[in-house]
Amino acid sequence: MTTPAPDRLTMHPLGNRNGHPALRAAPGDGDLLRQPLLNAAVIALGFALLGTAYILVSDSVATTLAPDKEALARIQEAKGIAFIATMALLLFGFCFLLFRRVYRGAQGAMQAQRALLDAERRASAAVVSLSMAHDINNQLQVQRSIAYLLGGAAHLQGEEAQRLLGSLEESIGKLEAMLAAMRAGGRRSALTALEPVELEPFVQESLRFLHLHERVRGCRLSVVAHALPSLTVCPGVLHDALLNLVLNAGDALEGSGDIRVELRAEAGGGRDGAVIEVHDSGPGVPPAMKARLFQPFHTTKAHGTGLGLLAVKACAELHGGTVSYHASPLGGACFRMSLRSAEGGPAA
Repeated sequence: MTTPAPDRLTMHPLGNRNGHPALRAAPGDGDLLRQPLLNAAVIALGFALLGTAYILVSDSVATTLAPDKEALARIQEAKGIAFIATMALLLFGFCFLLFRRVYRGAQGAMQAQRALLDAERRASAAVVSLSMAHDINNQLQVQRSIAYLLGGAAHLQGEEAQRLLGSLEESIGKLEAMLAAMRAGGRRSALTALEPVELEPFVQESLRFLHLHERVRGCRLSVVAHALPSLTVCPGVLHDALLNLVLNAGDALEGSGDIRVELRAEAGGGRDGAVIEVHDSGPGVPPAMKARLFQPFHTTKAHGTGLGLLAVKACAELHGGTVSYHASPLGGACFRMSLRSAEGGPAA
């Protein structure tokens, strides 16, 4: 059974008679042409009637007033000149009003376009700033976790302490790169440099201290990896996407439950690839929320920004993949991110 295509809809300030939230059918091409054709027909008909009436009346008057044929010819000549002059003045006035209206419409459209572009630039700047603030906050939380571990480091050996300090220095370096990108006007080219990585060690290293984060500290975090290829990726972007997915899972669990990160190979488009799935045993995503999961600024958290999953989506698209939501065998949510190895190898 074929479902008929829905009518185009547009917003109407007064709503409609069925009580739906301000929706009505948008005008089609025939509706847009009907009014101009009607106006043109009225003007043409009016001109024809006035012109005919002028000719008939003026001829009758001229015939009555002219004493002879020579005088009638002069009257007809003057009448013709007066008719042309009158029509020229009317045409001038009509064209002036028409072109003034067109010009004002064009001016208004240009002003609206400039305002729209300006609003888009401000919105883009806001999204970039909020996205970077979100990523910076994640890095600060990682540093806090390392500091928490170092706070009880009396039992740590020198090598372990040095490893912790190295991770802290690496996190600080990522913060410096983000701030450098902000100083460069929001361009994130330094953060999207390509590098070849072994995915399983990369994920293990990215999540090494995350179990100390206050949002997942009480959760059981595990990584399950199958045979994986070496991929050329943007490490900084992928690291932030992993943090976002795991921290979101911790929020869903409210501090207690299982989080499992699964990795497996998935080739496509003639390139090596992989799939990263983050499962949790939480309540899952309500059906009403699924369609809006990856929309900017959509969040169900009291202090959320609605940019975490947007960053995950951007990471997947940057690597030629996608991100999607599924029900997890653990009983909660599963966010699936596919990646393709970048073409051209590491960036210079």
